[in-house]
Amino acid sequence: FSFIGLCLPGRDHPFSRTGIGELGFPSHVGVSRVWRGRISLGGFAGRSGIGRTMGLDRNSYARLNLSYAVSSAGPMVTFAPVRGVRLGAGAAAFITSIGEEQGPDVVTTRRRTSPGAVLEARFTAPASTRVFAALLVQGRLLRRQRVGPYDETDGLTGITASFPATPVRMSHWFIGVGVGARF
Repeated sequence: FSFIGLCLPGRDHPFSRTGIGELGFPSHVGVSRVWRGRISLGGFAGRSGIGRTMGLDRNSYARLNLSYAVSSAGPMVTFAPVRGVRLGAGAAAFITSIGEEQGPDVVTTRRRTSPGAVLEARFTAPASTRVFAALLVQGRLLRRQRVGPYDETDGLTGITASFPATPVRMSHWFIGVGVGARF
């Protein structure tokens, strides 16, 4: 920031903010059916708002603001080693969304679909009632996504800055608490 010709060091760019509530709350829905004894077949779908990244070119003062999220869906096979615990794995289709923001508006969104995998551990209590509480931990694994390049022009100076393409890790953990029902 600058005050009467005195410039103080600012925040390094680019910087990112992630976490619960940054882009809304993550969601997950899953269904499964016991197939053979301790093995169940099912499917899932979910969405995770991963975060935001802000960039500033200090020569032109052009800014880049991105928000990114990942949606996923796929089949799941789970195994119950003990009552109330299920361990699972499945293939997944992931749709990554990168939104470019200008002010409060998202002006462009780039979407890419890619394959990946999901590993999960699910804990339910009580273990044998129709309605139960559940804790779900999932590792959602997908390839790095190439983000960019972006050319941004500062509205005051008219100078354009290029932000290069960058590979970004979109794999993430999902931890959820919820209520379920057995039919």
